Amino acid sequence: MRFYAIQDSVSEPVKLQDLNTEKINVGYIDYDELKDCSEVFGFSETTVKECITENGNFRSSIDVYDDYSFCIINIIDPADLYASRDRIAIYIKENLFLLVKIIDHDDSTEDVFNYALERIGRFKQENVTLEKAIYAFISRLLDGDNKVLENIGGRITELEEIMLDEDLVNRLYVEAWKSGC
Repeated sequence: MRFYAIQDSVSEPVKLQDLNTEKINVGYIDYDELKDCSEVFGFSETTVKECITENGNFRSSIDVYDDYSFCIINIIDPADLYASRDRIAIYIKENLFLLVKIIDHDDSTEDVFNYALERIGRFKQENVTLEKAIYAFISRLLDGDNKVLENIGGRITELEEIMLDEDLVNRLYVEAWKSGC
C-alpha cells in the first residue's frame, strides 16, 4: 500500500492512518489492499466488488457517487489488440486520487503511476491540484496511443484507395463475368 501526501513536494510514502485529508493525497494499491481500506475512505462495497467482476466485454465505466467518483479502465495495447489487457480502478475523492491495480501483466500501470508522481513533484506546492495529478496519470497512460491509431487510419485509407481503383474494379468484374457469376 503506497500513499503519498503532496505538500512542499511529493512526500515519502505515508501510512494510511497518517494521511492528511487537508492535503492532496495520491495512492497506488492492489485489490486486497482496497478491501482493507475501503471503509476508511467510505467507498461503497458495490464499487469494491465491481473491481473483480469480469464482465467479459471491453467496456470501461465511470460512476459518480455523493462524495467520490469511481471508474474501471480496461487498458488495451493498440499495437496488439489481441494481447491480454490490464485493468485498473480509479477512485477520485476530495483531495484523493487512488489507483487500484486489478490486473497489470507487466507493471506498466505502476510505471505510469510513478511517472505521474514525478510530474506532480515538478510543480510548486501552491500550483499542485488534484486535477493536475489526475492529468499526469491519464496523459501518460494514453501516451503514444494516438500515433498507433493514426497509423492504422492511414493504412485503412490506403486499402480503401486500392479497392476504389477503377482498374481493379474492372478486373474483378471481368473475372466474375468469366466465371459465370
